[in-house]
Amino acid sequence: MTPNLRAVGLVLLCAINISLALLVIQRNRHSPINRLFCLSVFAIVGWIATISLSLNSTDTSQTLLLGRFAFAFASVIPFGLLSMFQAFETSSSKLGRPSAKIAAFFCCALVAASLGPWVIHDAVTGNDRPNFIYGPLHPFFAAYFVI
Repeated sequence: MTPNLRAVGLVLLCAINISLALLVIQRNRHSPINRLFCLSVFAIVGWIATISLSLNSTDTSQTLLLGRFAFAFASVIPFGLLSMFQAFETSSSKLGRPSAKIAAFFCCALVAASLGPWVIHDAVTGNDRPNFIYGPLHPFFAAYFVI
């Protein structure tokens, strides 16, 4: 696929997702589920855009900066989806679920860690594209995302 076609596809994908999020929030902006859906969609779009731009950059400092933002956006995705899914549950089914405050703490901690050298330490030029040198908290980030 040519780079121009790839860029058009990326812009189209992001625009469709943002349009869907805006449609949902316009339907009922006071609904917690709608707000959480929009948070999740904007985090996903932010991740898609920044990781794509970072891995297509030829400047390693730009790759590093965009990569850190990509991991910060990605840190919000599990929190947003978990919170949205929990908003659908009845009060009796919420027993035994992790607290939203704990999830919010880990989300905020990983967003902050992602913006420094703790998740992505550096970026280097690779054969086909730039590569990341991961920091000491990258395994923790991966565990958070999977859990």
